Amino acid sequence: MLRKPRRNRPEAILTTHYFRWLGYAYPRAFKVAHHIPNEGKRSVIEGALLKQQGLKKGTPDICIPIANESHHSLYLEVKIKPNKPTKEQKEMISLLEAEGNRCEVCYTLDELIGVTTDYMEKI
Repeated sequence: MLRKPRRNRPEAILTTHYFRWLGYAYPRAFKVAHHIPNEGKRSVIEGALLKQQGLKKGTPDICIPIANESHHSLYLEVKIKPNKPTKEQKEMISLLEAEGNRCEVCYTLDELIGVTTDYMEKI
């Protein structure tokens, strides 16, 4: 039986590389950092169950719940150009920032590393 080829998932690959780097560069952050699986196609039933369990549209992909001198935590939205944040993502980012969190949209591993380094150096 032939299997359907897997869809190319560049954002997932970028996120994987980021977490590998984070584990070496900032083990403390790696221990508490987590990916929020908000992307992907799901059945209507699975989507409804996840919504009931608290999954929110627009939540950024990665959270590092460590406070620094100016923010409660760091949220990272991972994108591959030419993709841009959705309306829901922009709204959620605004809400999270209003609550004292730093939120960034990053398109490359270098951007993810730069934002994280900048954040972690202010602890």
